[in-house]
Amino acid sequence: MQIKSKEIDIQATPEQVFRQIADCNHLKQGIGLANVPQMSDLECSDTECSFQMTGVGRTALRIRETTFPSEVVYDVKNENIKSVTVVFHIEGNGAQTRLSSTADMDLPFFMSQMLKPVLQNFINILVESVKTTTERQNA
Repeated sequence: MQIKSKEIDIQATPEQVFRQIADCNHLKQGIGLANVPQMSDLECSDTECSFQMTGVGRTALRIRETTFPSEVVYDVKNENIKSVTVVFHIEGNGAQTRLSSTADMDLPFFMSQMLKPVLQNFINILVESVKTTTERQNA
């Protein structure tokens, strides 16, 4: 099953947006996931971020690959999740960038129906947070 975030326009170059997403330390400090009410106990390094998430449990995001400046691929791991891949798509030129994200889930049907709204909300939070942070840094 695949879910897609909303597409958002960011007043920043694709390179600036890419730098926000391609370093997991930015998830905690810059993007501000530590302030998201559904998340707690956030620990991040350059390539991995783990946290407790309401409705999902302990979850880890690990960067699998990057294609500068257009794509960042994360693997998501959790004791309830067999496999989820989250891909950030960065498109643009100049000072205008469009950001979206897709999540591919390999889960049993009943589990995917339970987790779909949580993951949909999570990837929407991520793209909105990237927009807010990147534009704030450019102001």
